[in-house]
Amino acid sequence: MQRTALFACLLLVLATEVAREVGLDWENPGVYQRGQEPGHAQLMSYASVEEALEHAPKSAATCLVLNGPWRFHWAASPSEAPEGFEALGYDVSSWQAIEVPGNWQMQGFGHPMFRNIAHPFESDPPLVPERYNPVGSYRREFELPAGWEGHRILLHFEAVK
Repeated sequence: MQRTALFACLLLVLATEVAREVGLDWENPGVYQRGQEPGHAQLMSYASVEEALEHAPKSAATCLVLNGPWRFHWAASPSEAPEGFEALGYDVSSWQAIEVPGNWQMQGFGHPMFRNIAHPFESDPPLVPERYNPVGSYRREFELPAGWEGHRILLHFEAVK
């Protein structure tokens, strides 16, 4: 009897893990990051102490600011978001331009969602609403400065909502 109960518990645990693996990351409370560095104070790398004392953080030779126009695709729900758009050669020529940093709602996409009111859409955690749950996809191509080859490169997003 104990073996049967233990076996049943093991099967339940395995089934739960399989369900988690098969489900959508954004509907799995156990997935809250992918490829993210652990939290820490913002640090900048400088070639020398003199360079650190001379430059403001975002003007360092080791910082490439990507502010400006990006290609942008707005979708009303996750199922309408483009798949594979991060791949080289994906055609984003039909996408509109959006200014980064910026708020897409204030640039003509969707409508603002205010936090001082109830949920702006239906809520059934951990399920994500399919009817209206806007997704923004951003794309920008750039070249790394000369001399960055062989160095570890981190992409840092500030105040992303």
